[in-house]
Amino acid sequence: MTIRFEMNEDKAIEVLTWLANEQPGIGAFHVSKVLYYADKEHLNRYGRPVLGDTYIRMEFGPVPSKTYDLIKKEKLKLSVLKKFREAVDVRGGFRHLHPLRAPDMQMLSRTDLECLTNALKKYGTRDFGVLSRISHRETAWAEAPENGPMDYEHMIEQGPNQKEIIQNLKEHSHQIAF
Repeated sequence: MTIRFEMNEDKAIEVLTWLANEQPGIGAFHVSKVLYYADKEHLNRYGRPVLGDTYIRMEFGPVPSKTYDLIKKEKLKLSVLKKFREAVDVRGGFRHLHPLRAPDMQMLSRTDLECLTNALKKYGTRDFGVLSRISHRETAWAEAPENGPMDYEHMIEQGPNQKEIIQNLKEHSHQIAF
């Protein structure tokens, strides 16, 4: 049994809008790493990720699949893409995000913001090569097949309750609402 979550696309739009407001011009590469580390921290501290997107092992580190599709404006329902286009302007080859409005803070919990802020401060402006190397040291990235999904189980840090947490998430991750 694999740990999988059902990402809330509306929440993803608000998270991207928040990131675009906090760091105007942030590129898709940095967005991907900030989201990965925010999800990992939230998962370990609070028992669920911020977004619950499916991360893919890509050449330069983890990429949140559906969130990246939003940024690329691909593969999603037109209504979702329309909401995103009204919230964030994506420019340039590196897909830099610029806010068109403020985020709906009702969609983000205090703990979501805490972990997003921590990840943005730590990884939001790191050098591309350094950040890629850091993310390659992640067990979840190393254990995933190339261009394949990463397992949330490998994002859970070792500790006395690790096995219990993993088992609980395997049984209930599909029921967690974002």
